[in-house]
Amino acid sequence: MKRILIATGVLTAVALATAAPASADTVRHRDAAHDVVKFDGDRETTVPAVTEGDVRRVTVAHTSGRLVVKLKYAELSRTNRWVAVAVVRTSAGKEFEVALVATSRIGWKGKLTVSRAGGSVVACPGADRRVDYAVNTVRFSVPRGCLGDPRWVKVGVAHVRFVSEFRIFGDDAFSATVGNDLAFTRRLYRA
Repeated sequence: MKRILIATGVLTAVALATAAPASADTVRHRDAAHDVVKFDGDRETTVPAVTEGDVRRVTVAHTSGRLVVKLKYAELSRTNRWVAVAVVRTSAGKEFEVALVATSRIGWKGKLTVSRAGGSVVACPGADRRVDYAVNTVRFSVPRGCLGDPRWVKVGVAHVRFVSEFRIFGDDAFSATVGNDLAFTRRLYRA
């Protein structure tokens, strides 16, 4: 019996030592289905029949080392140029755009860039992205250092698909409508 108690104590100590801490302030959101908007000049029209680029779920996590954005779509394909973008507002009053662009020319796994609100590109070693067309998901993350190591962030996320110059479709991941202003998360504090 004593051996069992000692073994149980050792296993418990190992489990506690290796257990993952609560390591991220996270927002999970289930976006409305069939809320893709078509932009046609000055007009915006909701097109419920369009499933391509229709965000269904979004997760944003602000960890001790990274900002992570995950998107789940009704449908994601390699047919038109698309951009998954996160606009990040920081505790220092700065704004960044983290954009994953996928085209036939760039490649369908996409190119991830980080830029300041004025458009200047931020060098961001360690930025990472994954696109899985089989399960309609996108995940991208950037080290917090690329965003100025903010104490907290507020994040707006959207998907935009370009069929042609005059046929553009978009979905605000945190809102049932798309307009000039993205919907943002609450403040997400670093873990």
